[in-house]
Amino acid sequence: MERHSTYFTVCINILLHKEKYIYIFGIRYNKEIIKYRNECIDLIIFYFRACPNVIELVLDTRLLLLPKLIDNLSLISFFKQVKLLILKTKNIYLPSNLSLKIVERFPSLNHVELQMFSFDHCVPVIDVFISHLKQLSYIKIHYFRDTLLDDPFSIGYILKKRSEIFPDVHLNAEVIKVKNDGEVIQIWLS
Repeated sequence: MERHSTYFTVCINILLHKEKYIYIFGIRYNKEIIKYRNECIDLIIFYFRACPNVIELVLDTRLLLLPKLIDNLSLISFFKQVKLLILKTKNIYLPSNLSLKIVERFPSLNHVELQMFSFDHCVPVIDVFISHLKQLSYIKIHYFRDTLLDDPFSIGYILKKRSEIFPDVHLNAEVIKVKNDGEVIQIWLS
């Protein structure tokens, strides 16, 4: 009985859902909760399946990195409809090699926010997103460490890259904006 009570408390603390939005703000990793982490992940998967109309997902980065979530074939149809993905966790950074998996799992994304360790890690991730997400309209990446390299994401570069890959998507150069303040890079495509 005590086991279920603790399990339920943990899961109630990590999940909040509405009709088209799920916010999962993480699992507290202490000794008591570690015992029930798999059950909590099972509950998260249950919520994903139980909320088929969700198009916005705010997720603890650590959770997305778990193969039980990102590689779960039963969640593919859920992931494919998500349009907004925000990955948040203080001092937990998305590995840049996961970007291809994200675009494969979440092909309908038009809004992406995440954290990377350095701007050098952001460059290949942004390039993958620009090259693979046809509906993309906004990217925001917080990064901890700046670089001495030049920012390769000019409006001209983005226009050329997107028009080569998505010739049927017409972008207006006046609408595209790139802002990099040394801690956050934001790109607006529409």
